[in-house]
Amino acid sequence: MSVRLAWTVRRNAYFDSIDLMQIAEQARQLAGVLDVAVVMGTLSGRSMLEEAGMWSSEAPEAGPSDLLVAVRAESDTVAHHALASRRAPERAA
Repeated sequence: MSVRLAWTVRRNAYFDSIDLMQIAEQARQLAGVLDVAVVMGTLSGRSMLEEAGMWSSEAPEAGPSDLLVAVRAESDTVAHHALASRRAPERAA
């Protein structure tokens, strides 16, 4: 089995820690997803992903106001499906 990493960046999208946990939990529910990390693109958030082996030079650029989602999965297909299916909570107007 080849473990794959995939990422998405949602630009200028702030979410609090509760929201981030909910987004990660949604992605974890998919079969074949091994790990999910959802953090803000701050220096500490990116460092946490790097230390967990879930961020690399191949990952897209991200800034402190960006939402980062990293998925480790059994295949590219599963990883990309997890990224596509995750839903950020809606904001009240």
